Amino acid sequence: MHKLTQLERLDLGNNEFSELPEVLEQIQNLKELWMDNNSLQILPGSIGKLKQLVYLDMSKNRIETVDLDISGCEGLEDLLLSSNMLQQLPDSIGLLKRLTTLKVDDNQLTILPNAIGNLSLLEEFDCSCNELESLPSTIGYLHNLRTLAVDENFLPELPREIGSCKNVTVMSLRSNKLEFLPDEIGQMQKLRVLNLSDNRLKNLPFTFTKLKELAALWLSDNQSKALIPLQTEAHPETKQRVLTNYMFPQQPRSDEDFQSDSDSFNPTLWEEQRQQRMTVAFEFEEKKEEEENAGKVKVEINLKRYPTPYPEDLKNMVKSVQNLVGKTSHGVRPENSAPTANTEQTVKEKYEHKWPMAPKEISVEVM
Repeated sequence: MHKLTQLERLDLGNNEFSELPEVLEQIQNLKELWMDNNSLQILPGSIGKLKQLVYLDMSKNRIETVDLDISGCEGLEDLLLSSNMLQQLPDSIGLLKRLTTLKVDDNQLTILPNAIGNLSLLEEFDCSCNELESLPSTIGYLHNLRTLAVDENFLPELPREIGSCKNVTVMSLRSNKLEFLPDEIGQMQKLRVLNLSDNRLKNLPFTFTKLKELAALWLSDNQSKALIPLQTEAHPETKQRVLTNYMFPQQPRSDEDFQSDSDSFNPTLWEEQRQQRMTVAFEFEEKKEEEENAGKVKVEINLKRYPTPYPEDLKNMVKSVQNLVGKTSHGVRPENSAPTANTEQTVKEKYEHKWPMAPKEISVEVM
């Protein structure tokens, strides 16, 4: 028993516990506890006796209630309550002063306590897949917050205080009912990734122009480009300056079940991939001279360069050309006969990837 009391890490996940083992109270040095994938219905107050606990994973249970005495875990830094049946959180959760990660996604929360604002060290907060209709104004006190995910709720608006979360770099608000964003969002100048897809937005506040670090802005369910041009317009009613583009206004969506590529959006993973594959879009002019039929043809082309096709597209094109070459080398074309210019042109047109091009301006000089 003496050795058990000195235990610092304990994994009881993937079992059939319906309540916490009483022996846990005696493991006073316990720092990390996994109880995920069980059948717990209550997170009892006895958990508060673990004063040294730093990491607690209670995800994927059936927890409906978190006892007030959870505040006894005064050293807790990571609290995972994902995929349970919680309808509310106790105010005492605001007493977990050292909390840096709080995950309560995939529950049945209808409201968040104002005490959330007391978690001054919180860096990651995920409350996606709940039934929230508002965020508390105290969220503005989370000055240390880096990642905020509030996907798949029923938010019609954001509190103006959200602008005080000036250290947030990734914010995902996908699949809500947002019709507008507060001007104060322009104060979040460290934002790099912002997902606003599947909402009811008609425009963006002009203060978006202050978000100089913004690298990815998602505005629709299946957006192919992360960066899109924004232009200034005057709101038809208020006459205020707003930012808009070809994707606005979006049509209202019915509340039917909907599944799209954006459902798998992972802000952290997307940012890593973005760093590995930068896209380039620019315009340039190219002049080319060719000799044809004893004449001199001067071709002047205005081109617009689009992002390089994905590796899968390139692989398919290479395979197609290789198959063609393989067939010609095995007797498809008679031996000792060279392909004509028309044949080469046909092959080129057939297997060359068709990218949109700006209209060409061609002038011909005949010698």
